[in-house]
Amino acid sequence: MTTQPVGGYRRTYLIGKAKPNAVIGKNRETGEVFLLIVGAFLGMLWGIVVQDFLALRLIGLIAFPLLAFAIVYLPYRKRTFYKWAEINRSYRRTVRSGSGSWRSDVHEAGTRLDGQEVEIGPPPGSAGSAGSRRPSARTRSRC
Repeated sequence: MTTQPVGGYRRTYLIGKAKPNAVIGKNRETGEVFLLIVGAFLGMLWGIVVQDFLALRLIGLIAFPLLAFAIVYLPYRKRTFYKWAEINRSYRRTVRSGSGSWRSDVHEAGTRLDGQEVEIGPPPGSAGSAGSRRPSARTRSRC
């Protein structure tokens, strides 16, 4: 007899190290698999469409899948071309939206809006509590 899931739903999280499901190598993202399939499809389509010149037909049959394979698997500056394209796309999006710009408030710390300076004390726990510090392992007495 099996027990029913608590609350009538099945748990969707896994405990432990993720195990790859790929046949060879590590798991690939959906976009990478899609790119490999599109490259193979274009190569086969090229082989069907180009009938006249055999050398051109063979180049197309090999080039499209090889190009897709290189984009997904060939390392370039410690990442693949596919990963770099994703990084560049997200970077451009954050720059365009303006949310990627960060401005530090440090140079304005201790200044009111009217320009008057305000004294800023030390952060909590860093000064003034020298007597409450825990003794180091060397100075502790061993019982």
